[in-house]
Amino acid sequence: MLVLFRKELKDFLNNYKSWLFFLIMLTLVYIFRILAWKLDSEFFICFILMCVCQYLYDSYLTDTTSKGSIFLHNIDMRFFQVFVVKILFALFQALVIVLVNTPYVVQHFSLADILWFLPLVVAIAAIMQLAMVFARGAEIASALITTCIIFAGVFLLLTLSTLMRAGVTMAAAIILVRLAYRSFNSLRYRTQL
Repeated sequence: MLVLFRKELKDFLNNYKSWLFFLIMLTLVYIFRILAWKLDSEFFICFILMCVCQYLYDSYLTDTTSKGSIFLHNIDMRFFQVFVVKILFALFQALVIVLVNTPYVVQHFSLADILWFLPLVVAIAAIMQLAMVFARGAEIASALITTCIIFAGVFLLLTLSTLMRAGVTMAAAIILVRLAYRSFNSLRYRTQL
């Protein structure tokens, strides 16, 4: 597990696109405040998710293109080990963004929002893994389609109450993780590597 964590940390530190989104997100609320623009909480969530999506997509893409997935299979890493480490790094990014923007977050969100945001990150991680399995070399197209689907889902979620969001995201996370698990262990994915 330590090998996996070090590998993911190296990928995390070398992922310049994800770092760019991350730095923009750290300062976004303050930039909006300086320019006297209003930042809706829905867009703040979407910007955080964009940062998380970028990291997860690039991480899965790096695993696929640099033969990291073959390495993980050869050292007998299980799906959930890989999946949990990626989620931990994605949640770390989201947590730092939230902590830096604490005044804004306290003003616009409640603790109950954690109930649906955490399963949403898990569901997004599963979606990104599925996108890489079915991309077959069309990385940019799959990234755009996947991101559009995620944002459409998030905007639909935001029309529901907090409790309904939690239920929907938990159900989606369970279903999508199950699908990602099956695809990770499928012959189609192994032959694609």
